[in-house]
Amino acid sequence: MIKINTLFLVSTLLISSCIKNTHISGAASNISVAQELPNLSKDEVINKLGSPTVINYKFGETWAYISDVYEKKAFLHNKVTKQNVLIVKFNGDKVSDAKYYGEEELKPVKYSKLSTPSFGDDTTLLKEMFSNLGRFNVRKGNQTK
Repeated sequence: MIKINTLFLVSTLLISSCIKNTHISGAASNISVAQELPNLSKDEVINKLGSPTVINYKFGETWAYISDVYEKKAFLHNKVTKQNVLIVKFNGDKVSDAKYYGEEELKPVKYSKLSTPSFGDDTTLLKEMFSNLGRFNVRKGNQTK
């Protein structure tokens, strides 16, 4: 009976680790959002979609909302399975143009795996533990051994 319970527990854990977890980030979910935006003010766009992912001031004020769908299995890294972009252009305070780009029109954006180095100590757990040895010894009087 114990072998059957153990086998059942192990097989359940193995099967459940193969289940995909899906995470959606961003507001550019479908084309109908782009059709509702013309002539709205900046505040109304922020109330409807939230803060933009990117703001570009080079050729007039343009906001980009990037939406990603991630899937993750067990202990593997996230994998982007779907990506959409909503570009909102402003003329003054009002939306002049809003375009939705689905997966068919986009090239996949590859995020950099580089990180910014931080300056400081590169300590390991063992170095941290052994660096404190002998630091907190209490001496009684002036006696030393």
